[in-house]
Amino acid sequence: TIPVQREPQSVAFAPDSRHAYIVNDGSNTVSVIDTTTNQVTANVSTGQDPTHVFVSADGRHAYVTNIGSSDVTVLKTAN
Repeated sequence: TIPVQREPQSVAFAPDSRHAYIVNDGSNTVSVIDTTTNQVTANVSTGQDPTHVFVSADGRHAYVTNIGSSDVTVLKTAN
């Protein structure tokens, strides 16, 4: 078990599988997990009511859909 923030909704993995991105609807964040250590390395703010996350094929960006704010948050995965 890896504790993340409130109301996790979906997960996406980086192409190299070294990181997982968890959408937390209840806290309007994405938790970044280092899959080699199973530790949360960051919690990044998103728009209101995030629901899904997708990682680009090159792994450089993660895209989060936000139902409450009707927009998409773009995360640079290197940061």
